[in-house]
Amino acid sequence: RTGDIPFFNNIATDGKSVFYKEEMGQTLYAIKDDFSVDSLCSLDFGKYAFKSEDFEFSKSEIWKERYRLQNILPAEDFMVFILQKGLIGEEFEPYIWNRNDNTFCRFEYKVSLKGENLLVLPYAVSGNKLIGVLAASEEEIESDNPVLVVLEVNE
Repeated sequence: RTGDIPFFNNIATDGKSVFYKEEMGQTLYAIKDDFSVDSLCSLDFGKYAFKSEDFEFSKSEIWKERYRLQNILPAEDFMVFILQKGLIGEEFEPYIWNRNDNTFCRFEYKVSLKGENLLVLPYAVSGNKLIGVLAASEEEIESDNPVLVVLEVNE
């Protein structure tokens, strides 16, 4: 509870390490056993990154075009990042980072169901399995009765 790590930001663990990312920053950090902090990777949002000057209320229109980290989902060989468009927007974009070769790409897995292509939105990981829910491309997730999907991520 003391030190320089802001605990209101995104924190996750894979059972071996603890990771955190400042909500408006662009760098993912690993916290070691001795509480020292290492930078793991930088997520370059470029012109779409939130900047401290964006938080003046007069610039609230800019918020709609910026991205912020909503969640970190660390697995054994990969990590999923869920980005949210806007400060409190409803658009979420998952990205996957391969820890072994340091590649980073958009996660866009779709399942065909009743003639409709539905996106899988990741919500949790276990080992090298990704657990997500199906969401219609233009509709919110049906929170009362979601369809869960378990995907095994292969190298």
